Amino acid sequence: MAQPEEHIIAETPNFEVWVTVEEDTIYHLETGRASIHFFEDEWEELLGLFAQIIETPNP
Repeated sequence: MAQPEEHIIAETPNFEVWVTVEEDTIYHLETGRASIHFFEDEWEELLGLFAQIIETPNP
């Protein structure tokens, strides 16, 4: 069985996002205390949410 492909997308001192590709593409968000895993459709929805947050002025 082959190892899944892994690619780091972005990282900071406190966060890291990487993707694994095998049967399904899975995005991983590592926050230091927790890891959250997203299928591709969930990841796209999360990116849309972040775009809304960025576009919304702070109160």
